[in-house]
Amino acid sequence: MIKNYLFFLIVLFLYNCSDSKHQDKAVNKKENFVYLEKNQFKINGNDFFPIMLNYCICIRNVDSQYVASPLKGFGLPFRYDSFSKDSIHKTIETHFKIIKNMGFNSIRLVGPGRFKQQNNKLYLQVFTPKTTKLVPLDEHYDSYLNSIKSVVEMAKQQNLKILFLVGDEYVGAEDEMTYIKKLLTFFKDEPTIFAYDFFNEPLYFDKVKEREKTNALDLVNKWKKLRNKYAPYQLITIGFSEPIEVFEWDAQILPVDFMAFHVYNPLRIPNEIYWYSHYINKPWIIGETGLAADNDSVPYERQSAFIKQTFQYALNCGASGFALWQFQDVRWGMWRQNNKGLLTNEGTLTIDEFTIHGSLKPAASIIKELKDMKPDTNECNCPGNYFNMRDYHKFLITGKIVSESTGKPIEGAVIRGWTNDWRWGTNSFSDSTGTFRLYSQWEFVHFRISAPGYDRIKFDFSEKYKLTEAGKHPELYPDSMQRRIKHLTGNKFYNYQPEDFYYAFKKADMGTLKLPNL
Repeated sequence: MIKNYLFFLIVLFLYNCSDSKHQDKAVNKKENFVYLEKNQFKINGNDFFPIMLNYCICIRNVDSQYVASPLKGFGLPFRYDSFSKDSIHKTIETHFKIIKNMGFNSIRLVGPGRFKQQNNKLYLQVFTPKTTKLVPLDEHYDSYLNSIKSVVEMAKQQNLKILFLVGDEYVGAEDEMTYIKKLLTFFKDEPTIFAYDFFNEPLYFDKVKEREKTNALDLVNKWKKLRNKYAPYQLITIGFSEPIEVFEWDAQILPVDFMAFHVYNPLRIPNEIYWYSHYINKPWIIGETGLAADNDSVPYERQSAFIKQTFQYALNCGASGFALWQFQDVRWGMWRQNNKGLLTNEGTLTIDEFTIHGSLKPAASIIKELKDMKPDTNECNCPGNYFNMRDYHKFLITGKIVSESTGKPIEGAVIRGWTNDWRWGTNSFSDSTGTFRLYSQWEFVHFRISAPGYDRIKFDFSEKYKLTEAGKHPELYPDSMQRRIKHLTGNKFYNYQPEDFYYAFKKADMGTLKLPNL
């Protein structure tokens, strides 16, 4: 244990020593490249606020050539709608014109790093209309990089900056670092790519289970060193998905230039924005958010209201950028995944005499309004459901988290509980006194706790719950399911009242818990 602790201190010391160099790289100024000054992106001395749209591509084999293409389902559901290199490029070019005309100034390019690992080697996924083939990337670098270059050039024509998603998963293969080195070298002089998103949602796609924070730190340090050496004028980030990533991928200690995080559920969005903005000391953007709408189950005006109100709340809390998911509706999975696009799959749209499949939703027309919205820093208040994001009331566990070394309370710690079969779980946060309240609909047994810059602990807890005053008179409390439906169906977002959320029918207390320092 002592050896592990000393090792981490050494790693953290080296990170802190190298971080000043990292910051110097992040503010290096070169014509037309985006750089950071404190929390502000800039280009050529002017402020730049990325308003982005996620756009998905894949690599296709078209007439024995590798061609970067819109992902299957953009356009017509379940299929591609372009089958030659020229028509594919014309489709992307038209899509980018639409994105620019809507009012976006950037895209997050999703899909170019679509690989699989086999025998410690990186294989590129290459698609045809009916098949997916894995080809060794080390035998096809030129074809792969030049296919991506075509997309970058089309974005450049529309003056769209790119946040480039590097990869979907990492297992430590040597080929991964070779790929990153070649990618950075190939595009090092291209200011259209303003940043690289090195990992999409480690919580869901990290192949290493129970990754130690030191291991994540070491990996990101390797990426940063490659960036510093091969692409010093481009920035790096990671696409975080939830605050519980702090258990393994601790954004506070990871040497990224800025943080990007993904938020979706309206009950959780203001809480996660509040937590990231208060407890991670880095510039940040929203890298993904959106609301599904088909004008049937969910009216289009709700999607428009969601975009404006979420953008405003992010501005109020200090966002440096904002990205929506995604360009067009698809048919990939569940309804709420399929219908977040700003274009439908129905009808057609003609731009400069070229026609694509799809029609603009009303939300597309409000994007131009976003650039004129101003932050109100007095309105980044702790949300009314911060300690009970999902509006649960059957069970409540309380406790206090303190530093093991100082005994002082830890604010902003993340507490996660699971049922005995690990099927259900939820999380909460500690307040300024270190006190936490974890509400649930199930009796939790397994727990994990960490905080930015701290180690993690995990344990089981099976104390008997006691009936609360609310539990003695449940008839006095409204049906929370009806309230959740109201919060998730109206056009008014984030107006959550504490009295609606902070009661429970049964309660147990964990007492004081000590969190080790890193």
